Amino acid sequence: MGAALHRFLGILGGTELNFVPIVRVDAFFKIVVLRQPVPDLGGVFGGLICVVLGLALFVQGLEMGLFRHWRDDGSGDGGQRQLAHIVAVRLLAGIWCDNRLTALDCGCG
Repeated sequence: MGAALHRFLGILGGTELNFVPIVRVDAFFKIVVLRQPVPDLGGVFGGLICVVLGLALFVQGLEMGLFRHWRDDGSGDGGQRQLAHIVAVRLLAGIWCDNRLTALDCGCG
């Protein structure tokens, strides 16, 4: 359990570091360019914490569910079975999303 918590905290820290430039640019634009104070600063920070936590959980789920397929399972095929599986799932997901977006776009849902 300790290793999983340590790995999650590492992912959380990495996610937080990815958001620092976005927050800086947004704050600079709002304060310097628009010359307006940030309304409800506590709400903005609360929302930022929720977004960072949600993205960290999302990345953790991806590592648990999908990225484990990239590890060598010792079968000697170099991960070709896993690669074919991932390509097939991505292809089917892309086709499904394309069909759903087309149905939403034309209104014939």
